[in-house]
Amino acid sequence: MELFNPEVQAEFERVNALVVDDPFASQHTLGLRDVIRAHFLIVDFFITEQRELGGVGPKDMKLLESALYRAWVEFGGVAKWPDPFDRIATTLFGLIKDHPFHDANKRTALLSIVYLLSKHGRTPKCSKDAFEDFTVEIAEMEIMKRSRYRQLQNDEEDPEIKYISLWLRRNTREIDDREYTVTYRELRRILQRYGYVLESPNNNAIDLIQVKPRTGVVGFLVGGETRRRIAKIGYPGDTKQVSKGDIRNIRRLCELTSRHGIDSHSFYHGSDDMTSLLAEYQENLRRLANR
Repeated sequence: MELFNPEVQAEFERVNALVVDDPFASQHTLGLRDVIRAHFLIVDFFITEQRELGGVGPKDMKLLESALYRAWVEFGGVAKWPDPFDRIATTLFGLIKDHPFHDANKRTALLSIVYLLSKHGRTPKCSKDAFEDFTVEIAEMEIMKRSRYRQLQNDEEDPEIKYISLWLRRNTREIDDREYTVTYRELRRILQRYGYVLESPNNNAIDLIQVKPRTGVVGFLVGGETRRRIAKIGYPGDTKQVSKGDIRNIRRLCELTSRHGIDSHSFYHGSDDMTSLLAEYQENLRRLANR
């Protein structure tokens, strides 16, 4: 992973090298390196913005291991949390409440869990603000004031985990990888949302251009824009339908696929997506720094 700040890069590599074995990593769970990566992405982002942090990296690797071990607990060879939402919930709770890092624990937990949801083929359907607020509710145990939580207390040994699990189940949806039929005019509208334009049609072809605001050294806008041609694609006319194969290729070229955090529901219908989880949640992460 390449970071913007050399000193953060060096510390990330040092901490990452401490992970000789990553027993918690799997297709459907977070590993130590996953959470460390999320943490240092956040650190790099905030230092680039010249914002102060109370410290960088894990306070104690044992605390991080403890938070991730929760999803693997067994009694007599039987998993305590066989339900995937329960496993995600107990991981989120552990990352927030165990405070494994010097700073940015809530921010690291939020980014890590959105990533973990994507490993399960899930993505938030609630607003990013709602996810931020829920993270704070867990940290401050405000969830105990909810009527549903009080109901769970009567029947559950770990009502906080069951409450978080139910919230995640209600507020996420399956990632959609289907391709839909659209015209080139509709495709133009979709691509513009993500900073791409179609222009200069010629001989049944058109240029696919990426347009970005021009930024300075530390990421601040300095005015103007940069334009980069991504490809020349077939173009029979605005009213013609784009073949599903061509759409698939365009999304791949523009990195607008579920692999890059944008599933088909987001791409075609404009719901909240995870173009870059950090970029998408940066305003929420900023606010969490003071909550």
